[in-house]
Amino acid sequence: MSKIHFVLQGKGGVGKSMCAFFLIQFLRRHGREVLAFDADPVNATLYAFASSVGYPVERVELLDEADMLDPRRFDLLVDQLSRQPERAHAVVDNGSSSFLAAMGYLRESGVFDLLRENGHTVYAHTVITGGQAARDTLNGLEMLEKVFPGTPVIVWRNPFFGEVPPAKSPCINLPEGNRSLSFRDVELILAEKLSFEDAMRQAESLMVRERLKTYWNRLCEAIEATGILREDDPPSGGYVPTDGNGEESSAGEGDHNGGEQHEGGGNG
Repeated sequence: MSKIHFVLQGKGGVGKSMCAFFLIQFLRRHGREVLAFDADPVNATLYAFASSVGYPVERVELLDEADMLDPRRFDLLVDQLSRQPERAHAVVDNGSSSFLAAMGYLRESGVFDLLRENGHTVYAHTVITGGQAARDTLNGLEMLEKVFPGTPVIVWRNPFFGEVPPAKSPCINLPEGNRSLSFRDVELILAEKLSFEDAMRQAESLMVRERLKTYWNRLCEAIEATGILREDDPPSGGYVPTDGNGEESSAGEGDHNGGEQHEGGGNG
């Protein structure tokens, strides 16, 4: 039936919502119906990104008045996800402040298994970075892999803050190119809350448009190589990353991203 993407990371400000926004754009580029849910109780960054470019996104309040996770509210979200139409994709961006509470609910309630039993494919996405947040983001990844061993975890390696450590899970390496220029270009479209398509149309110069085009095409190739567009992906969690051409890939073993620390790319 549908494919459901949970974006989860316990460390804030590492680009989690940014990657969720990129994922939505990628899926729409490939003609997929996308339903987005922003469950961040503090920032609602995905809502700000997606709604500004006309993508439908629903804010979901999972915490009660005492800032405790309300299981009933989470139950309603799971019901919505279970009713997604066939071949649609749902993207759920969870806030870092509710990471542990959400992980506890998902594990104790067996949400991923329940969704798979109802014919859906479930993915967990997370972000790892370099710099000072490297250890914290790796801890979040390790928790996901430990708590949900039957769920494919897709790692977004964000090089904006420095050299990113390797990961065994299938990886999406955010492109670097010319770091000082490419990062600045991407920062600007995030600050203006533009999609890549809109940013390329509105680019101030030919070179900016070309850098954005190159970045976006490379990013789409990396996302496609994970195999999330495959129609034969089984809901049981059996998952083999591909190189984008249907061939099995050794994702996560490629070159490591690196470079000096940069202030951009830490939204969400």
